[in-house]
Amino acid sequence: MLRQGHIGLCVGLIITVCAPNPSNGQSGIEKELHPQNGFYNNLFEPDWGATGNELLRSAQSSYSDQVFEMNQHGRTNPLFISQALHNSHSSGEPSTTGKNAMLVYFGQLVADEIASARSAGCPPEYENIPVPEGHLYKDTADEMVFKRAGYNQRTGVSPNYPRQQQNDVTPYLDAGFLYGTTRFWTNAIREFRGGRLKRLSPVGVKTSFPDLNTYRLPLSNPPVPRDHSLREAKRFFLMGNRRGHENPFLLSLQIVWFRWHNHLADDISRNNSTLTDEQVFQEARRRVTAHFQKIVVKDWLPRYLGPGPDNPVYRGYNPRVHPGITQEFAMAAMKYGHTLVPAGVWTVSNDCSNTTTSDQGPDGENRPVQAIRLCNTYWDSRDLVQQDISSILQGMTLTLAKADNPSYVPDLREYLYGPYEFSRQDLAALDIQRSRDHGLASYNAVRQAYNLSSASSWRDITNDVTTQDRLQAVYGNMSFPEDLDLITGGLLETMGNGPGQLFSLIIQDQFQRIIDGDRFWYENPRNGLFSRDEIRQINSMTFRRILLNVTNIQQDNLPDDVFSCRGNVPCNCRSPPNVDGNNSTMFGVCSKLQTYDFFTGSEASFALSILATGLSIPGSVGVLMLLVWLRKRREAQRNMMTPRRTGKTNTFTACEWLGPESGNRNVTVEFDSQRKKIKVTDMRGRDLRFIDLRNTEKATLRLSYDKRLDLLSLRVPGEVDLILRFRHLGERQEMLQYTEDFLQTLGVQTVKQEHPEQIIISHSNNKDDRQKLLDRFFRVVCLQALKKDPTVEQWDFDDDTANDVIKLKLTRTEFAESLGMQASSIFIRNVFLLADTNNDGYLSFKEFLDLFAVFARGTAEQKAQMMFNIYDIRRRGYLTRDDFFKMIRSLLDLSAASLDNAHVTNLMDVMFRDAGIADKDAMDFQDFKKVFVSKEYEATLQAASIAEGGAVSKHTKEESTFRNRRKTFIQSYRGNSDGTKKLTRTASRVRAPVRKQRYPGTPMARRWYAFSRYVENYQCHIFWVSLYTLVCGGIFTERAYYYAVGREHAGLRRLSGAWTTAMIRGSASVIMFNLASLLVTMSRNTITRLRETFMHRFVPFDSAVTFHKYIAAVLMIASIVHIVGHCVNLYCMSTQPAQDLSCLFREFFRASHVLYTFHFWAFQTITGLAGILVTVLMFAMYVFAMQFARRNVFNAFWLTHSLYIFVYILTFLHGIGRLVQDPLFPWYLIGPLLIYLIDRILTYSRHKVEIGVKRAELLPSGVLFLEFKRPANFDYKSGQWVRIACLVLGKSEYHPFTLTSAPHEENLSLHIRAVGPWTTNLRETYDPSKLDMNKLPKLYLDGPFGEGHQDWYTFDIAVLVGGGIGVTPFASILKDIAFKSQTGARFTCKKVYFVWVTRTQKHYEWLVDIIRDVEDKDKHNIVSVHIFVTQFQQKFDLRTTMLYICERHFQKVENRSLLTGLRATTHFGRPEFDEFLNSLHYEHPQVRRVGVFSCGPGPMTNSVQAACSYLNTLEGPSYTHHFENF
Repeated sequence: MLRQGHIGLCVGLIITVCAPNPSNGQSGIEKELHPQNGFYNNLFEPDWGATGNELLRSAQSSYSDQVFEMNQHGRTNPLFISQALHNSHSSGEPSTTGKNAMLVYFGQLVADEIASARSAGCPPEYENIPVPEGHLYKDTADEMVFKRAGYNQRTGVSPNYPRQQQNDVTPYLDAGFLYGTTRFWTNAIREFRGGRLKRLSPVGVKTSFPDLNTYRLPLSNPPVPRDHSLREAKRFFLMGNRRGHENPFLLSLQIVWFRWHNHLADDISRNNSTLTDEQVFQEARRRVTAHFQKIVVKDWLPRYLGPGPDNPVYRGYNPRVHPGITQEFAMAAMKYGHTLVPAGVWTVSNDCSNTTTSDQGPDGENRPVQAIRLCNTYWDSRDLVQQDISSILQGMTLTLAKADNPSYVPDLREYLYGPYEFSRQDLAALDIQRSRDHGLASYNAVRQAYNLSSASSWRDITNDVTTQDRLQAVYGNMSFPEDLDLITGGLLETMGNGPGQLFSLIIQDQFQRIIDGDRFWYENPRNGLFSRDEIRQINSMTFRRILLNVTNIQQDNLPDDVFSCRGNVPCNCRSPPNVDGNNSTMFGVCSKLQTYDFFTGSEASFALSILATGLSIPGSVGVLMLLVWLRKRREAQRNMMTPRRTGKTNTFTACEWLGPESGNRNVTVEFDSQRKKIKVTDMRGRDLRFIDLRNTEKATLRLSYDKRLDLLSLRVPGEVDLILRFRHLGERQEMLQYTEDFLQTLGVQTVKQEHPEQIIISHSNNKDDRQKLLDRFFRVVCLQALKKDPTVEQWDFDDDTANDVIKLKLTRTEFAESLGMQASSIFIRNVFLLADTNNDGYLSFKEFLDLFAVFARGTAEQKAQMMFNIYDIRRRGYLTRDDFFKMIRSLLDLSAASLDNAHVTNLMDVMFRDAGIADKDAMDFQDFKKVFVSKEYEATLQAASIAEGGAVSKHTKEESTFRNRRKTFIQSYRGNSDGTKKLTRTASRVRAPVRKQRYPGTPMARRWYAFSRYVENYQCHIFWVSLYTLVCGGIFTERAYYYAVGREHAGLRRLSGAWTTAMIRGSASVIMFNLASLLVTMSRNTITRLRETFMHRFVPFDSAVTFHKYIAAVLMIASIVHIVGHCVNLYCMSTQPAQDLSCLFREFFRASHVLYTFHFWAFQTITGLAGILVTVLMFAMYVFAMQFARRNVFNAFWLTHSLYIFVYILTFLHGIGRLVQDPLFPWYLIGPLLIYLIDRILTYSRHKVEIGVKRAELLPSGVLFLEFKRPANFDYKSGQWVRIACLVLGKSEYHPFTLTSAPHEENLSLHIRAVGPWTTNLRETYDPSKLDMNKLPKLYLDGPFGEGHQDWYTFDIAVLVGGGIGVTPFASILKDIAFKSQTGARFTCKKVYFVWVTRTQKHYEWLVDIIRDVEDKDKHNIVSVHIFVTQFQQKFDLRTTMLYICERHFQKVENRSLLTGLRATTHFGRPEFDEFLNSLHYEHPQVRRVGVFSCGPGPMTNSVQAACSYLNTLEGPSYTHHFENF
């Protein structure tokens, strides 16, 4: 403080010494003028008087909590006080002291010049005023809107620092109302020519007006209450006062001072043409400011205060006087002027007559009026002023102010302008509420602060008895309330000749401090602004003189004192308009209160946007289904594109239509005249159906005569219609002609009909409809055959359907399909002939039922007799060796096994020898029984059925009946006691099925044991998933609490509620964290490298894809929470006033006349638009990531997932809008993004290396074999996978495949099955018939990447389960085992069980070769192979049982499988994994952990998983399952 005092003393000395002599009369051009923002006006206290300073207090603040809460509790409603004490009963009563409208509105100009604390706080705080019953507003609204004022954010934190409001302007009389308070604002309103302010047009001063606000300065622009409309702010004039357009009278005074500046500027320029624009402007500003200071203090203020108090006088500059505005002055004393405001002002011409303007009548119609009504001109003044400003100014001098009393005219008390949602307000109630908002002390407290005595009764305030009665009624009959509002008490002191004692003292004190504390006051001789002569000239300046210089008002029509009208002018003074219940047409009628719902106009966009966003999910599903449909349609069209003729005259190719569900298939139709049949086969020659015409008398041919004329339908009684489509009419005609000739040759009557194509299809007896009937047929057969009483009929449909079922006859094709076999099979032919007892070529209901009953309930001997009869076609009672040879061959046809005749003959010899007839050429039924109904196979044959039985393993502790009928995998090769040749494999030592499982005692113990085993097997997975979930939960909780309870950001919490904001921000943080985490799971190279380090023992890297899906699921949950929160949030934002939203979201600018609608927030902000786009994109990605989509339209999945980069971009854009805070997403993203980019760089570096394909081969079952060059430094392990892109099909489309080559091999190889569009195209690309094998298309290679299968060797016991093409990862492993066995390498793994599930081994002969190589090289008996051929639907159906018996006989003879040629065990049907895995416990009792690795179709891996989960609930080893689906 001492140092500050020394500095101030030095500065004062410098000013004193260097100040120019005030008598030299120098121009103010070179002088220091008022700082526009008030800063450094006081050199000792630079911020005194600066804009933004806190309002001062003369008395201690009065907040309910002593900090910032409004003191409302127990206090009277401001509207009630207004109604009772400030209601004007005679608005036309004039002032008795000659005060006129000019004085009143000049006072408003002065108030705007020195005090502005009306701006609402940000964020807004609403303290709405309840509307009492019976009030004018009650029918329209329940509350009058009130927003608390802005304040210094550093205050209001404790009783020592209560809330302090701020003054937005300087307290000095520096003409800020004209020039603004910033240099930017001043420059915007300057013309920069001749020192003038910018004019609307270059005309003379007396007719000039300011330019329009095309720069869109932030002038106050409330809605116009007259018509309740919002208008552009650019309609306003440019001026320094933001509120200068409130009413036409204030605006007129603004124009006067604007003109006066330009008048002085022109005068200065004429007198000194050498001055620059800047010099002229500053000189004019210096003079205008001085004139304004003089007029305010020496002309206006004495009239305003009236007689009595001493007017402020200049006593010299005192830097220790604070010029700041006090709360008591701004919020109470200066409101005295509100009681003087007349309801309107008469407009007067130069001839003293009233002029006519336009205003609205009681019904809103325009009508001519003679007085400008205040209530109808709020914020709509420009046209009136521009039309005739002189009449308005002259009317202001001649219209008397309202009488001095505490009342407000209706234009202020009932029809003051308000916000758009509450167009009319009560100014008296607002003044009272505002004083409470600012924490003004009570009336008595302020009197004491100004050294006045306290009032103790109502009589101390007013002598009016009526007013005293009203006060007692308002304040509850108390003699005097201690909390009487300062403004009400101060106004009640008014005696009719000016403000009361307290307000006069407050006003006088305020202006005295303004004068004394202004270093640039015009009378200060030390500031060097004016000489003594200039000061005398300024003191002689009057506002009358200014008016005469800038308007066309005649001199005689203005009184000498324009602030008073006492009848001493040629034009008579006029009383103010009396608007109290007066229906006079001389003035307008105020429009009523109107409200507004800010959601208006957003209803449709809100509903449609939410609906459209929500429909993006079903929309994406719809697009997905459409793409699937289009794919199937393209495939159907390809199928309909029938190939060329075969060249045979009796064979035709066409596209057969099967029904609406089955669709189309390409077929070949062959006419067999010898057998009297029409045979239908597929394009590979496989039989599909027969049409037997031996017993047919009539057939119908139907032709289409519309569309492409390419449809032909053949209907034969008892058969499904043969509906064929041809490429063109010519082919159909050729087929038609041949069919007619063929039927005529057979003697079949032909009926030819022509119909529309749709009629033929809709009235067809198609395969789909027939199948529905067949389903009922077989169900009835099963019910009848398996019930206890065969004579009782059982079915669950109506009699008509039952009748159709009973009358139904099966064709040979349908009979074969019911057994899952081909109609051309010898077995099917013989069974059909055996069952067709009436030889009509069909099986009736009874014939099929009799056949089925034998196999369903017959004994083993009866079934053997049936099988014997099937092959004893001639009913001779014996089978020759040739018949028996054909039987074995027919059974082998089912497996597509290739076995030469020598091996079959050898097998037959063994079977004849077992029957004891080695020397015979035939066997009868008794011999047949010795082979097939021996003790070894009797139980198996007993369980056989004619078709699929569907035995399903049940996970129960009881042994199933099927376990008694079959052997476990390991026990399949147990040695026999008869000394026959055994397999070279070591026999199993344990028979698992006969041992009972040990279970924990109680159900609770079993559940706990199952849970503990699950945790033991997946402890790493559980740990990391739990940790990640907890981290996400922690992030959500911390952010939610921070935004719900902690610091408020941008006021969003006030709009949507604390917990809505918390949900939005908490979920947003979780979304950002999960999006960043996804990048880590997508870094395949990094994961592969890490899993080869010690970290793989602690982190389950193999589950990266599963973890990726889990993160995506968490991301979706967080996104849904975020979306729902934003729906609530955007709704709340769409219902708020534009001013509040402009405050709360300052990054989003909207013009003052434009409302914030929902569609603005949603579609016109980067935050909203990016949010909607990323939502729709994520929904689409999730839909197309479903397994159904990946399986049917993989390209669509790949395309949508390739758009992930846009998810990150849009998420970033969603945050940069700063709706709530600065974007945080980059901080979450930077680390994972760096890892991902490095990983991608490594990937792209490999992408650019073209890999040459050395060999390509097309294998059965749609498999493509590719062998390509192994890149340098390409190290991998067996079981790993790579991604490839074919340069011909697209350099950027990569697909993953498991390597089938072993690490020791020189080249890499893949076996790829064509199951989708890309793999199908890849197979066609490498079709040898279409390529030069020396120039095979090259590949891009990415990898290798690790997965769980490569860890097979880490377990003591490893079980490898491959289904279909899912055997590819195990091919590499088996090769690796064979190589290491041959080289003598040591294995950690003691035993490997390879289970191969395949429809037929013929489809994967390449794997058979690998298995054979393993069998030859496996010196240590490490690998045990089991092959399941699922072409046989059920192990215990009749045909499979017979083949099973033959297989066992062949194994005894050749020590290898009849079907595969391998020493591996071959099984028929699908495996029971629980039985097999459980048997390992007894085979290897010391092993505690078994690794199970499966790859194949989902149902198969699910079965393995179910078995592992079930066995993990039992005592024994734990089964750890790793699986992959394709």
